[in-house]
Amino acid sequence: MEGSTPAPPTVTNPAGLPRQVIEALRAAGTATRDIHVPPGTYRVAGFATVPSATTLTFDDVRIEMASSAVFLKTLPQTRDVAIRGRLAFVGNGSEFAAVSLNSSTNVSVELDAGVEGLALRHAFVTIDRCSGVKVGGTLGSRDSRLVAVSDSSGIEVSGVRAGPYSTDPGDGVVRVLSTGRFGVSKGVNIHDITVDGGNVLRTSGVVSVSANLGTPDILDVAVSRCAIRNTAGPVDAVDANRCQNVVVSDVSAENVNVGVAVIASHARVSRVQGARCRAQALAFGDPTWQSEDIADLLAEDVTALDCGSGFGSVAGAGVSVLHSPTTETRDVTLRRLVSTDSGARLQKYGLGIGPRAKNVLVESSRLAGVLGPMLNLAGPDQVKVRP
Repeated sequence: MEGSTPAPPTVTNPAGLPRQVIEALRAAGTATRDIHVPPGTYRVAGFATVPSATTLTFDDVRIEMASSAVFLKTLPQTRDVAIRGRLAFVGNGSEFAAVSLNSSTNVSVELDAGVEGLALRHAFVTIDRCSGVKVGGTLGSRDSRLVAVSDSSGIEVSGVRAGPYSTDPGDGVVRVLSTGRFGVSKGVNIHDITVDGGNVLRTSGVVSVSANLGTPDILDVAVSRCAIRNTAGPVDAVDANRCQNVVVSDVSAENVNVGVAVIASHARVSRVQGARCRAQALAFGDPTWQSEDIADLLAEDVTALDCGSGFGSVAGAGVSVLHSPTTETRDVTLRRLVSTDSGARLQKYGLGIGPRAKNVLVESSRLAGVLGPMLNLAGPDQVKVRP
């Protein structure tokens, strides 16, 4: 039709992207590169490497993967990279990742990206042994993981707006892991995350920060401004396991397992709202996964409504202080809790305290449940309640 705008091109070549883009990425030298990928649909049959001192901008691009490789990657020792713009990413169910960052420093991924069709358990952005990486923008999916981090420090992740999920991607939507093979990981900041699990996410916590069993704890963890709902089975909204120096704030959790689960020492939790959680809105410690003593824990301004319906004893409460059979959870302050049953007769107790909990202080709180305000198995000498 006269005056109509031609459709953007569909391009296929060895790396999928326009030839001038590939040539610019491969160009030798240390000069700063500012490379734009023009609008279009690109069928990618091989990976492209992003070198140091490069800004790569996608100008409303659609990527369709045609191989099991990654789409973009950085090599070890790469630094000062920015990947940004607007991108639709369509996987073929076999690729490793979209963006793979490897032993790199000072990398920013700021994309407005819709993601679909990634291989099971693989993520849109993977970060391995990196330092100083920021992932942001707006990342969305209904079937794929989005960010997976391993053995890295100085990590910031934000802007996930995912779901409702139609299939389980096989692991957490945002997950930070330390294997312990490369020293201590520290400095993790996850914020502004919204996920609707569509009642199908059932494999792992939606937002999870954890070190492997028997390895050094992850240090200095912050999680804030998260709204997570509609998971299945034992899947929590926010997990911090085998960490130290943890701050969790402003979390809304509905129809999940645990809203916020903290198995960490020196932790501060504030402004958590949990509704209809199958377990607790907030749990310090865990009867199964806790592998070490934890201590110095504070929770303030936590609301739990109709939680704990899937469990009995001290886990059938809106808020619980828990532990495994061989560990202790001690020096816990709980302040301004509102943990109640609405009349739906789902929440058994306002607060549950396990037998190996030590030195628990409850202040200025309103607790109620179908079976009573509190189940305290630790005994009155370990729990103090103050108005």
